[in-house]
Amino acid sequence: MRPLRAVFVLSVILPLSTRIQAQSIPDFDVNAYRVFLAAHAEMSSDQLLSLHSAGSFRKETATQISSALHLPGIDSAYKLTADEKTLLGRHGFVVTERLRSKSFGDAFYDVYKADLPVFISTDAILHALHMSYDMILIESEKEVIIPELGSALTAIQGRISSLALRYANDQRMLPALADADLYLTVARRLLGQNVLPFYPSTTPASDDILQKIAAAQPVEGAAPLFADSIRLVDYSQFTPRGHYTREEILRKYFQSMMWLGRTEFYLSPPTGTQERYTEAQIQRQVIAALLLAEAIGLSGMETALNRIDDIIRFYVGESDNVTLDCLRALAAGTGISAADELLDTLRLKAFQSALLTNGWAYQRILSQMLVSESPLATDQIQPASSFLLMGQRFVIDSYVTGSVVYDKIVYQNSKIRRMLPSTQDVLFALGNDASRQLLVPELDRYHYATNLAALRYLVALIPDRPPRGAPMRMPASGP
Repeated sequence: MRPLRAVFVLSVILPLSTRIQAQSIPDFDVNAYRVFLAAHAEMSSDQLLSLHSAGSFRKETATQISSALHLPGIDSAYKLTADEKTLLGRHGFVVTERLRSKSFGDAFYDVYKADLPVFISTDAILHALHMSYDMILIESEKEVIIPELGSALTAIQGRISSLALRYANDQRMLPALADADLYLTVARRLLGQNVLPFYPSTTPASDDILQKIAAAQPVEGAAPLFADSIRLVDYSQFTPRGHYTREEILRKYFQSMMWLGRTEFYLSPPTGTQERYTEAQIQRQVIAALLLAEAIGLSGMETALNRIDDIIRFYVGESDNVTLDCLRALAAGTGISAADELLDTLRLKAFQSALLTNGWAYQRILSQMLVSESPLATDQIQPASSFLLMGQRFVIDSYVTGSVVYDKIVYQNSKIRRMLPSTQDVLFALGNDASRQLLVPELDRYHYATNLAALRYLVALIPDRPPRGAPMRMPASGP
């Protein structure tokens, strides 16, 4: 029988911010973390092994397979080749693609029919758990989330006309109003609704965005992405995958949620990137975010949106962005009662200053592609503080993988171009010391042992049982 192996599906993301927020993890001591980083700067792979030793492992372990119990029956059923028997004797086990099965169920049934002993691996149990999780999630999406999302978006966009009337006396509000209208139009059209925008002038922009999504390629966009600012957008991420390929309703839902979860309204600009934003461009996006919040309030759909968010948070995790609740609390705390008040640049700056004092203002997982300002500079990218209606969800493996790639690795004052992480990075960060030995070639080539050591330090601080209802927020970066 072919041994069953675990598979980890990782989200490959770009580097995170270097800013550390003390309120991210309970009892997180920023100064102690900085001392740790300083004491373990530019570690070698050997030093990392000394810090997290798993002992030594043999490359081979001779086994007398001739005396192995049930081997004759296994050999009779599966006709082991000479090479397979040699590997079995050398290592005590063998992995062979020759005997691969279509599923765990097929493999177990085959063993059962042959009346042979069976080894039930951890990944077999996890596969069953994952398949159950997947089916439950599909039902939740089809029966609850998709209908409620469609109704909520329809009702919210229906209030754009009210906002247009409210701010009709100030033409400076028109661009942000059109942006909010465009944002909702694209989300609804991706969901499969036949909808026209309130502002007909945004129709070419929505058509252009849908064409780019259909093309599924990373492209630069200007006017369609708010404030006439250039962004590099990876539209290939809109390609449905996993169970979202099974039905048209799920494919449409996937793309609509990708739009709502990746299309950011910048509340502060990113730094260390080739993108450049004027104060007016950011101001327009901040105002558009507040207009969306106002439209949601007028529509009465906040309860529905919260219900959707509760379900997704239960299945996946918390949003990694400025949420509606955060935005409203920030507005109330800075005395902003209407979006047009942020046309005053002094009030805008006060709003942004207050924003950046909060840990939730900083992304830990990048939603879009950002290009480093200079590969020679050691300053790392600081993503924008962004508002999203249904943002990307934080998961620890994405946090790990984003902390061990370019431009997060700085060695001898140079950014190291490691473009892809390894599953072993996740295993080590989560506490598997033995996986470090499998990473030696990567560690020696890319010099990121310090990054892994820092991740182990941070992950170890996560309590086994976070306080009920308390969000678990990691710092905005690893090292």
